[in-house]
Amino acid sequence: MVRKIHKKVNCLLCGREISVCINNNEMCICEICKDKNKLIKQEKMIQRGVNLFRKNKISYDKEIEDGQIGELVESIKKKCGNDFFYGSKDEVAIALELALEDIEFEPQKDVGGYRADFSLPYLNVILEIDGEIYHRNKEKEKLTDDSVKNILGDDWGLVRVPCEEVPNCIRFGIENCILAKLEESEYMKNHGYSDDDKFWSCEEYERRRVGSDY
Repeated sequence: MVRKIHKKVNCLLCGREISVCINNNEMCICEICKDKNKLIKQEKMIQRGVNLFRKNKISYDKEIEDGQIGELVESIKKKCGNDFFYGSKDEVAIALELALEDIEFEPQKDVGGYRADFSLPYLNVILEIDGEIYHRNKEKEKLTDDSVKNILGDDWGLVRVPCEEVPNCIRFGIENCILAKLEESEYMKNHGYSDDDKFWSCEEYERRRVGSDY
């Protein structure tokens, strides 16, 4: 058993004396400063998500007041525990849209050891927001999806929204987009299409939003 040897150093940010492992190559920052940095990063992430949310509401002539956005931000913050936060501006924007549509959700839902971005009990859906970097292994994703579905049962669906489609979810409504994707998936499965075939368009989202039959 290797014995860890500690040494006394000063925090790089505040100068407070701390004890660290002599083999620790990480930046020497005290826990207080780490917590402060975490909060700063969270606030920056929220602001980026708010900007994305606001931009797409404005582009669709659906601008909402700052006071309402502030209320939405507070509501999504309350969903978070002390050990996690939303992982990207896209997740923040989706959380804001879920709150705006008054859809109950649980972020970072533990499903058999796997952390899903959102659990939506109202729709019986696990919602994943896929970034460009971390979602390139489709085979691994399929195994994960199958595992999640097996744990939750046939009553639940799993919907993946690429980050480039997040603006559509904000413009046309997240519930409409989720339902469109579920129907698309069911249609593809029943008609022999592959997972790479995508044909539900912005016009389809719009049709669902306004409830027309064209």
